[in-house]
Amino acid sequence: MAENLFLAFSNPADPSREAEFNEWYDQTHIPQLLKHVPGLVSAQRFRLESTQLPHRYLAIYEVDGDPDDVIKDLGARGADGSVERSPLLQRDPAPIALFVSAMGGRITK
Repeated sequence: MAENLFLAFSNPADPSREAEFNEWYDQTHIPQLLKHVPGLVSAQRFRLESTQLPHRYLAIYEVDGDPDDVIKDLGARGADGSVERSPLLQRDPAPIALFVSAMGGRITK
């Protein structure tokens, strides 16, 4: 597993279009990010089953490289249109995106 992870929490803009949102996220958004943003090497999505956050979905990206470079590339790819912004993505509450770094080795049973 990568030493750095990029976590993206999100919601569909319209609950009645949730299936369309998930299809866009899986078939368009993630492939565009993995293709156009160096350092993002894999992704997996999750549905949050609790109400601890106002978001229902989480995408976890493995990052190979400097998170600051990935952030710059994410912004640049959004600005140049390589990664499309979809009206299917809810803006309020805004998606949450953050990086986390491993603090030691992985502990297993």
